[in-house]
Amino acid sequence: MNAIIEMGGTKVNIFTDRELGIFNKCTIPTSEPEELKNHISLMFRDQKVKKVILASFGPVSFGSKDYGAILNTPKIAWKNTNLYEWIKKISVKTLY
Repeated sequence: MNAIIEMGGTKVNIFTDRELGIFNKCTIPTSEPEELKNHISLMFRDQKVKKVILASFGPVSFGSKDYGAILNTPKIAWKNTNLYEWIKKISVKTLY
């Protein structure tokens, strides 16, 4: 399975592909970081994830010490949340 996670200011779209070209889409509200993390963890729990593509509201850091962290944003709960690190942890557990 491959996954695309598109994080917007009000909703998160999660697209996954399955065998035979079948695609699934799940849309959830952009809530608190831990809620989204838990939702994605449950969604990917029994899946073998090959690739994750992440698009996010931003700005997102590309610096070496905080690569993948959301920087200054009006969404206070998301400030300094490192999307790259937690998506990597979720997908590495399920990667084959």
